[in-house]
Amino acid sequence: MKIRYLALLVLVIFAGVLFFTNPNESEYQGFMKEKFTQVVNQKIEEETAKVQDPRLQKWIDLGRKFLPSVQEPVVNQLIDVFTKRENYYFFSLIKVRYHEEWHTAGFGIFNKYRLFPQIDKELQNIDLKEIINQGRK
Repeated sequence: MKIRYLALLVLVIFAGVLFFTNPNESEYQGFMKEKFTQVVNQKIEEETAKVQDPRLQKWIDLGRKFLPSVQEPVVNQLIDVFTKRENYYFFSLIKVRYHEEWHTAGFGIFNKYRLFPQIDKELQNIDLKEIINQGRK
């Protein structure tokens, strides 16, 4: 009988810890903003590395100085259109829209968000030009 109560107490304590350490919406926004900013920066570096003309390179360097003011709205648009958070009180799920369907891409638990490893790899292959053009339509 004591073991039942002890097990129930441990379960209640664990549920309480999960509940109070479930990451909130602002932590989700910060996590996703950081991930998408990394992807955008990587894609910009890949595209600018292809440029061979030194005169054009000067314009690219100038553009990099203004990048943060342009980058934030693009990243926010990507987050708003392609991701959402589902709160289940003890944990949260990150959903990503892919081919007009929502797929689970990660989870939030113990004050941290994590993406599944396959999703991290897929983010590296994302075509930002296509996504930005879709957003304009």
